[in-house]
Amino acid sequence: MQMRNLNHLFYYFLTLFFAASCSLENSTDEILIIDPPTYGYLTEWKEIELNAGATSWEPIFDGDTLSLYSVYADNIQPRDGAYLYNPVKLQIDVDASGFFIQEDNQLSLFTNINTDRLTVEFEEEGNTLIITNGLVSPSIQIKYEKID
Repeated sequence: MQMRNLNHLFYYFLTLFFAASCSLENSTDEILIIDPPTYGYLTEWKEIELNAGATSWEPIFDGDTLSLYSVYADNIQPRDGAYLYNPVKLQIDVDASGFFIQEDNQLSLFTNINTDRLTVEFEEEGNTLIITNGLVSPSIQIKYEKID
């Protein structure tokens, strides 16, 4: 009796395995996996203030974190790598993870090599970063504080 139950259990798991593998094969979306050991440097910025148009800066409570993974230190330009960030407050239509290129006071974000880049302006002074999205009206600025 026990052997029969084990046979049923074996066939059940075998069926689940094949069903799961078939559903994964039909997926055309590549899954971005950011492997931090691949990148030697991690720079993290925390959202602290928001400015929409000509208004004054407003504090952001529980701001999202912009994580930039790169093989280059953050003081070397140009640099590229992978990012993790929820860009909702910047009103940017990109995924929460992807790749970036940072050069000449511009930060370009893209999901993978074959997609269009979305570029925003940035200004970095010490432990403060300001990213400006001038593609929307009114323009959105977010101020970040560097996380050590």
